[in-house]
Amino acid sequence: MSIPERLKQLRKKFNYTQEEMGAVCGIKKSAYSMIETGKTRLTDRNKEQLVRELSVNPEWLENGEGEMFRKKIKQKNVPKNPKKEFRLVPVYVMDAIGADEGEHPYILRYFPFINARNGDVAMFVRGNSMSPYCPGGATVLLRPVESWREYIEFGQIYLIVLNDGRRLLKELHRPQSAEKRDSHVLCVSKNQDYDVSELPLSMIKKMFVVHAIYYEMAM
Repeated sequence: MSIPERLKQLRKKFNYTQEEMGAVCGIKKSAYSMIETGKTRLTDRNKEQLVRELSVNPEWLENGEGEMFRKKIKQKNVPKNPKKEFRLVPVYVMDAIGADEGEHPYILRYFPFINARNGDVAMFVRGNSMSPYCPGGATVLLRPVESWREYIEFGQIYLIVLNDGRRLLKELHRPQSAEKRDSHVLCVSKNQDYDVSELPLSMIKKMFVVHAIYYEMAM
């Protein structure tokens, strides 16, 4: 069984349409349809979305080995109407990378994200420091992290708001230096053309974890 065939099997497991499955991957129905029919490949970003959103076993998705899911999913917990899983999230006129544009930016529109929660917001990405995983022009679903001062899950992508209003979209890692592990974080870009930088925790005002990414693929 090929990856497209396993994708179709997974979609039918949840009783999702191609449009809804595309939303899980953060792409449009037409782009997902081409992946499921084998006309284009499933990208690493798409795989990461499926693993995170649906608890898919990455080994099963890649080569058919092991169980379909990383943890058991009871059939009664599979939504009969997956459209109820979508929530309209406000998209603010404020780039996910850039200078402060005010404490109260206005809402441009609302965008449907799967598994969104109350309090989630969405913003646009500018620049390509996080490409190809989170390219410029994408819309990111952001979830506030209230307890970031006590615990940071390293290896995740966060939108960081600094005390002076600037915003950074970076993957956070723990500093290698033992003396800085409690006072700094490493800001890593997906684009290897950008350098890794150390950021003092004292400069951070608030933090959001990137929970989902949506962008339109060129056809």
